[in-house]
Amino acid sequence: MRFNKNSINKTVRFIAALLPFIIFYGCITIPERKFDPSIPTKTVAVLPLKNDTTDVTGPEMVRKRLIKALKRRYYNVKPIKDVDRELRDQMGVTLGGQLEIASPKTLGEILHVQYVVFGTLIDFGEITTGVYNMRKVRAKFKLVNTETESTVWSRGLGVISQNNCKNNFGQAASILAMVKNKKKDETRVPWVLLRSITNDFNAAENLGFSLGRQLIEKATNTYLMLETDEMIRRIIKDIP
Repeated sequence: MRFNKNSINKTVRFIAALLPFIIFYGCITIPERKFDPSIPTKTVAVLPLKNDTTDVTGPEMVRKRLIKALKRRYYNVKPIKDVDRELRDQMGVTLGGQLEIASPKTLGEILHVQYVVFGTLIDFGEITTGVYNMRKVRAKFKLVNTETESTVWSRGLGVISQNNCKNNFGQAASILAMVKNKKKDETRVPWVLLRSITNDFNAAENLGFSLGRQLIEKATNTYLMLETDEMIRRIIKDIP
C-alpha cells in the first residue's frame, strides 16, 4: 500500500478541516443544573468501571462522561475524587474489577451514599484497515440501592460508527465486521449502528485520514467521545 503525494495532501486537508470541530467539541461545556437545597435528594456514587478492554484510559473517560450526564438529569452525584479516595483509603480498592468482592451495603456505609452505580466497559477502540474503519464503544451499568442491595435499574448498549471505501470490497468488509461483533457474544449487550459513511477515498487515503484523526483526538482528550456520549445518552434515557 503506497501513499502518493496527492493522497497525503487530500488527507491533510480533511484533517485540517476536522480539527476545529474536534477542538470545539472537546472544549465546549454544558452548565450543570443546580440542586435546590430545600428538596431532599439521594446521593449517588459512580464507582470505577470494570475494564474488559485493552484501553487503559477508556474506563475513566466513560465514567466521567456518565457522571456529567447524570448531573444533567438532576442526580446528586458524589465527587469522583472523594469516591476514589475513600475506596482507596478504607478498602484498598483502586480498580473497578476489585469491587466484585464488596457488597453494596458496605459501599454505601463507606461512601455515605444511598445508591451506587456499577459499570463495565466491554468495548472501547477502533478497527482501522483503510478499506473500512470502525469505531465502537460498549458498556453496561446498574443502579443499586445500598440499603436494600436491590438493583433499581440496569442497562447496557454498544454504539458503532464506521466509514468505508466506495467499492464492493469496502462495503462487504464493513458488513462482515458488524456480523462478527454480534456473533458469539456472551455479554448479551446489543449493538446499534450510530452512523455509516461511504466515502470516495481509496484505501491509503482512508487509512491516513483515520490514523490522523486518532492522533488529534487522543491529543485533545476527545478520543471516541462522540460515540461515548451517544451510548450514555441512549443507556440512561429510562433511568429512574
